[in-house]
Amino acid sequence: MHPMTRRGFTLVEILIAMMLTTIVTGAVYRTIVESRRLQRTLYSRMDTAQSARTTALFLGTALRELDAFQGDLIARTDTSVRFRAARWTGITCTNAVTSGGNLVIGIRNTQLWGAQLPTAGQDSIFLYLEVDPATRNDDRWVIGIVSAVAAGTCADLSASTAVTFSIRADDGGNAAVTAANGFRRGGPMRGFQHEEVTMVPSGGMTWVGRRTMASNGTWSAFEPVVGPIMAGTGLNFALFDSLNVATTSVTNAASLQLTVRSLSREVGWRNGTNARHVDSIVTRIAMRNNTRF
Repeated sequence: MHPMTRRGFTLVEILIAMMLTTIVTGAVYRTIVESRRLQRTLYSRMDTAQSARTTALFLGTALRELDAFQGDLIARTDTSVRFRAARWTGITCTNAVTSGGNLVIGIRNTQLWGAQLPTAGQDSIFLYLEVDPATRNDDRWVIGIVSAVAAGTCADLSASTAVTFSIRADDGGNAAVTAANGFRRGGPMRGFQHEEVTMVPSGGMTWVGRRTMASNGTWSAFEPVVGPIMAGTGLNFALFDSLNVATTSVTNAASLQLTVRSLSREVGWRNGTNARHVDSIVTRIAMRNNTRF
């Protein structure tokens, strides 16, 4: 038999193969790491920008509903505002009826809109008094407190929501509504709650939070709503009067400048290190019945 000749890899060849494998593997790993880092960075930037826009949209929608000169803006600091937050609007479809010292007026269900339905013990109302239809000088809104809500019937027998309430003494009490030509069926009724917005810590981060006040004056606990934002400087409110001059008086405010500094939920590659991204947005909110705008 002829002996078989076998030839294997030399040590140098094995070392070269291992070195090439290490180089290729390292390059692939570096590419994966850079791709992952880029993905996290892009997500972090998008998350920060989206958080800033969402916060500005949320606050802008709520604050734009405020009347510039009718007391809707109650209090303001650099980092918080307290205001009358609109909840619903409806068109009345019955005359005012006296019931146990309160008034009851029906709102047509097909003409009731808002973020929620009328809620007893939580909502207050604006009721529009037309008085004399021939002039605008006597038209006004009066404020009442809702004590009960029930199903009802309009004057034309269509379905309604019957709201039981009492008018505050500052607006003349219930007599302002029951007086001759005081209230006219078919006018609007608006529901609102007192609401406060400020920075709220939760889960190790800072968020835009809010709390609401029941009609008896009891405040709820703060709850995070949108964010996260930067601690300490993530939220700022500045007031301007009808001449666009900065003011600290809520009774003179015609517009409000909102500054939001948002923070990403996840870390990303920023300035050579892993950190949370920051973005900011500044917007001016003109309130209702602002003669300048």
